[in-house]
Amino acid sequence: MPENRSAALDAAADGLAPTAALVGELLELADALRDNPPLRRALTDTTLEPDARGRLAERLVGRRIGPGATGLLARAVALDWPSGFALADALEEQGVRIGVRSGDPEAVRAELGACARLIGAHVELDQALSAHGTGPEERSALVTRLLGPRLSAAALVLVQHAARCGGRVGRTLAGYEEIASGVLGRRLARVTVARALPEDQAERLRAQLARLYAAPVDLSISVDPDVLGGVRVLIGDDVIDGTIAATLDQARRQLA
Repeated sequence: MPENRSAALDAAADGLAPTAALVGELLELADALRDNPPLRRALTDTTLEPDARGRLAERLVGRRIGPGATGLLARAVALDWPSGFALADALEEQGVRIGVRSGDPEAVRAELGACARLIGAHVELDQALSAHGTGPEERSALVTRLLGPRLSAAALVLVQHAARCGGRVGRTLAGYEEIASGVLGRRLARVTVARALPEDQAERLRAQLARLYAAPVDLSISVDPDVLGGVRVLIGDDVIDGTIAATLDQARRQLA
């Protein structure tokens, strides 16, 4: 069922023009659902018929958003969701997908990945963006000041939204990068190495993973000296750990 819901929303969203206004409306809808328990309950009330939930959504928020977002919301609430938060996550994902399409998808994917890795590599920045005492607009202003000059307009909107949401912003952006790879029809492989991979080795790894998963693959490569050597790959729920650190850890467990 989750795959059916996702496919139905993808198909509906792909028929919409990817405008900045639509992206903003979908992301705001996701935030509103997370912040408003009565709205969550109303739009996921399974005692109502699907069409009735759609009409309710149009009545509650239709005057505040454009026809594209209204139609997609009505399509979304007509599906059965396990929780209001799941509906919010689905609307956020569609906002990200449309945001990626609103720019150069290849460039936006690369920008999201670069931001995720940059934030993950700088502990102080990660902490500043996840601090409870920092407000949403302060976090958005911080990433705009630090990262805005390097980003396209499409990527900046998504980075700002991730910052306003708080939590682990780097992790959120890594999720957005994976969504962007999906828009491009690819799988995303997160690769961790002790030192930067030469281009020819990266291409060989990409080709091997593409054969293994029977799909085109994007690489998101992070450097972590603690792995000592070798390569660790995370793709979907699969982990392929060929690092020296993992080998040593396994040996220690066997000797214990």
